[in-house]
Amino acid sequence: MRTQQTARAFALALFFSDILVVLGSFLLAYEVRKLLPLFHPLAHGIENYYRLLPLTLVWPLLFLREGLYPGFWLPRREELRRSVSASALAGLVIMSGTFLTQTGLEFSRPIIVGGWIIALVAIPGMRFVLRKILTRRGLKGPGAILLGAGDAARTFIDGLERQNPPALSVQAIFAPEPDQAGPIINGIPVIGTPSQAQAWGHARGIDTAVIALPGVTSEESASLVEELSKSFATVILIPDLEGISPAFTDVIDMQGVLVLRLRRNLTLRWNRFVKRILDLFLLLLFSIVFLPVGGLISLSILIETGRPIFFRHARIGFRGKTFSLWKFRTMVESTAQEFAEQLALHPELHDEWTAHQKLRTDPRLTFTGRLLRRFSLDELPQLWNVLKGEMSFVGPRPIIDEEIPKYGKNFSIYVQVRPGLTGLWQVSGRSNLPYADRVWLDTHYVRNWSIWLDIVILIRTVWVVLAGVGAY
Repeated sequence: MRTQQTARAFALALFFSDILVVLGSFLLAYEVRKLLPLFHPLAHGIENYYRLLPLTLVWPLLFLREGLYPGFWLPRREELRRSVSASALAGLVIMSGTFLTQTGLEFSRPIIVGGWIIALVAIPGMRFVLRKILTRRGLKGPGAILLGAGDAARTFIDGLERQNPPALSVQAIFAPEPDQAGPIINGIPVIGTPSQAQAWGHARGIDTAVIALPGVTSEESASLVEELSKSFATVILIPDLEGISPAFTDVIDMQGVLVLRLRRNLTLRWNRFVKRILDLFLLLLFSIVFLPVGGLISLSILIETGRPIFFRHARIGFRGKTFSLWKFRTMVESTAQEFAEQLALHPELHDEWTAHQKLRTDPRLTFTGRLLRRFSLDELPQLWNVLKGEMSFVGPRPIIDEEIPKYGKNFSIYVQVRPGLTGLWQVSGRSNLPYADRVWLDTHYVRNWSIWLDIVILIRTVWVVLAGVGAY
């Protein structure tokens, strides 16, 4: 019962949010249209558009078809992809409907098209905000039990906690060995062994069991799933496939044989071509704004500390080739020996540099440089690197030769794509993250790339830059 209640509450919250955003989008488009002097006055008042109100149900109907109610298990980029594609189709349905019923002339095209475009952007944003709000208010998915107390179980629990809201609420953990009972993992008690799981879950009305027991044979897994299915309506099996990305993994039933088909999107030339076209489009779009800004920054650096205005540094790029990365100069010029001497005099700075390859209070920074780094404006010259095809707008963080050993076996994955101006590292904490997390995020990006992931990262970059998260 709780499963249905939780899912229903979340689905209803998303449903009403989507409807209100659609209505608000068309209302905003109507008000903007009234203020535009380039068009003739509106022939009809807002009451003329009340006839279109039933058509707003096209959005939730298409969202329902896309599995967006409640969509507990959808990753953020997948929810974005589905909501945008469904919203695009909903707008086309409305415009086609007004055309086929010969009522198109009774409605202002700027209002119809404008409301559609606003909704296209606003719905994913409101869904993101609503998910955050409901998570903070304690909304979680249905209760579940977890079989397993090792690394796989901890990884699964960590993944749940990063969801908004968590798709499941693990109530208890059952360890494979009796001597593992007693400790608490992420606030969840380990209370027994798998043989006790069914009775415990049945007594509390829990209908979901999760199996995270790496190392067991396929016969043992099948037997355990069959046994748990007698007491639990849903059984989730976490396969022992460490290092294999779940993104773009298809489950195929091949004449009764379970097959996993794995794809690496960035190995396809067409996808690389699409990514390059997106880079050039964004470059053209942003250059209109950033070229004048770059001129002002150059003048400020010139007045404060003189030449040089730019800083060039060798970085590792696509297929391991070295290229010159450009930035606005943010520091006073000093030799590597002088910097090494400063680190030797201050052990705390040496430790911070070793961990992050950056210093929060770098003594070499100029006044202008601190402002540029606060809002990441020092990286604007990298638009030149994007134009030359050495970098992409989104990609792994560009690294230097000394950082290659820290990537280990993941370095071969890193060099499969062009480094980016922004990426998962930049929108996930930036310099506040341990280096090992940066490596994981870079390799995760390469393994999970999609055009929608790039769009999500670009949108999140705006908020991260404005908030100055991890910028120094």
